[in-house]
Order: sequence, then structure tokens, then C-alpha cells
Amino acid sequence: MSCSDLIRNHYDLIRNHYDLIRSHYDLIRNHYDFGIPFATECQTSDLSGGEIGFFYLDASGWLWRSNYDGTHNYLMTPEGHPDYDEKHSWKNWDVVANGNRGKVEIWNVTGHVTIRPVELPEENWMFIRAHFTAGKLDDFRY
Repeated sequence: MSCSDLIRNHYDLIRNHYDLIRSHYDLIRNHYDFGIPFATECQTSDLSGGEIGFFYLDASGWLWRSNYDGTHNYLMTPEGHPDYDEKHSWKNWDVVANGNRGKVEIWNVTGHVTIRPVELPEENWMFIRAHFTAGKLDDFRY
């Protein structure tokens, strides 16, 4: 195997690893004008503390999030029921919509957030370091 083949294989491994990691980021739909062409679909790891969140940055700089807390109930299949699985207890839980609807609300974050495009071409590893106060974009830099 030649040196260029080794490098190509290593690059493919890194790209596949990046695709796996990227799927754990919060996603931001961006409609704010940063003054440069910047992606509409962005990502960050600075907002929801480990869970995957979906956010919207509007043209005036407010950061919004869809909140689905309290919209589903968790039901457990009781022991003795024909569908109860003794070997796999995780199969005994079901998520059921309860009729409550989610709401869109301002995400009250204060601090710095690094925003990157979801699709990162090799030649463009650009990111924006944004500062929010109570959900409102105050300042940013490239």
C-alpha cells in the first residue's frame, strides 16, 4: 500500500468518525445576517448540555427552541400481561402522546456559543463565536 493510499484511508476514517460525532450536535437553523455568506443549517455543542436540541436563530438575533416537555407519557406494560417481556425490561416501556402540544420559546442562554456550518467543506472550516445574553445575540466574531 502506497503512502497516498494510507493517507486516503486515514482521511476516510476521520470523515466517518466526524459524521458520527456531528450527529450529536445541537442543530441551529440560522436566519441571522452575519455579514458574510454563512450556512443556514448550523451546529453547536454549547447549548443543550449533552442532549440533541433543535434551535432557530431569527433575523433579529433571538435564539428560539421547540420545547416538547410534557407532551408524552411513559407507560409500562404490567407483569402478567401477554406483551410483558421478562428478559428485556426495556421492551416493557412505551411512549404515548398525551395531547399536549409543544411550544416555541426563547432559549434563555447567556454566554459564548461556537456556531459551525453542518456541511464543512475541506477548504472552509469557518466558525462563528457568538455571545448571547438572555437568548439575544449581542456580539460575534469569525
